[in-house]
Amino acid sequence: MAGETLIGGTGYGITGGKILKDGVSYSVKNGKVLVNGTAYDILFGSSGGLTDVFWADHQYTQINCICYANGYWVLGGERYNETTNQYAAIVAYATSPSGPWTVTNMWSSTSKYQTINCVAYANGCWVAAGSKYYSAYLAYRSNTSPEGEWTLAQVSNNSSGGRYSKYWITCLTYANNYWVLGGESDDSTSYGTIWYSKTPSSEWSIKTIYTNSSSSTDKAITDIAYLNGYWIVCGQYYSSSATSHYIKLAYSTSLTGTWTTKNLNSSYSISSPAIIYDGSYYVIAGRDYYSSGSSSGVRIYYSTSLTASSWSSKQIWDGADTHVECFTYANGYYVAGGTYYDGIIYYARIAYATSLTGTWTTMDLWGGTTGDQCIYDISYDNELWVVGGTSYNPNEKRFYGRIVYAPTIGGLYDAL
Repeated sequence: MAGETLIGGTGYGITGGKILKDGVSYSVKNGKVLVNGTAYDILFGSSGGLTDVFWADHQYTQINCICYANGYWVLGGERYNETTNQYAAIVAYATSPSGPWTVTNMWSSTSKYQTINCVAYANGCWVAAGSKYYSAYLAYRSNTSPEGEWTLAQVSNNSSGGRYSKYWITCLTYANNYWVLGGESDDSTSYGTIWYSKTPSSEWSIKTIYTNSSSSTDKAITDIAYLNGYWIVCGQYYSSSATSHYIKLAYSTSLTGTWTTKNLNSSYSISSPAIIYDGSYYVIAGRDYYSSGSSSGVRIYYSTSLTASSWSSKQIWDGADTHVECFTYANGYYVAGGTYYDGIIYYARIAYATSLTGTWTTMDLWGGTTGDQCIYDISYDNELWVVGGTSYNPNEKRFYGRIVYAPTIGGLYDAL
């Protein structure tokens, strides 16, 4: 309903920047109309929809990340080609979520672990990063458009004879004149690792942010940001003891300096997909296990200060085999995405709220009897919300890299 607003299910026209209702004009502010003190969403352009951008038979295929910049939606992920037995790290781009989408293999191999986990545009350059088997790998294009040839670059090599034998990139950002990658290095001991460089084409410096002497894995950095003069990373810290699985926070005023680390929780918990700052609070989403892993819950941790001795927390949803994969703050909404299992059906779920301490609304966008139903990323371009992830149809034996989009966060369900 382009150029109209919905009030009580009825569309009203907009004239001269104001809404007319029963002959009375009401102000439009921040993409909403105020009527008697209540804000109503305005729907411009697309009413939303569901698009399976790519698919593959029998092998895991998914959208891991979403970026909007310069009029382009760009997705990163992975897919399998049964004909050639190739696993590919892919980028897909379009000027509208409804398509058409161009899907490009950045790199591929008969070995698994070919994936793109993060995409960003900054400083006149597109960068997509992930893993090529056990090497940290990226693709970049120095152009405002993602259309055309990308340059491939190896960040760390698992066969270089160096300290580490395995590398994964899970997140990236550009800030304070640096491109910075976050992820994990592993040589039987796991390390939360960052790489940094002035340009994607330059040599990358590597730095370990946290580790310990445990031989177990999963100490990955899952997000990195530059906020209020601090470099901040969050991630998971998974050791051999069931009481030592932490959501980890680390921060420093310098990439090369000393990093302060802290554990945000004291229970059997892992997984922290993202950190955001809403102007007042730093917020990290994570997953809690209970009863040594018999059930789990999605929880947020928040504080007005990085240096606070303890952070407040709030549970968003819980259930067996429940986890969170993405978290963002946009247009006044906090939004988390992941998986929810009710004992029978697995659902690709989001939850959203306008207040950290208020009521959170949960919304299940698609589901199935297998665990391969998940939301992996959420993005907002000031007009449309887009969520992406994976869906598996056991009857077709097919995996889908899927997005759902709508002009309002609550409209994502109606877009199905």
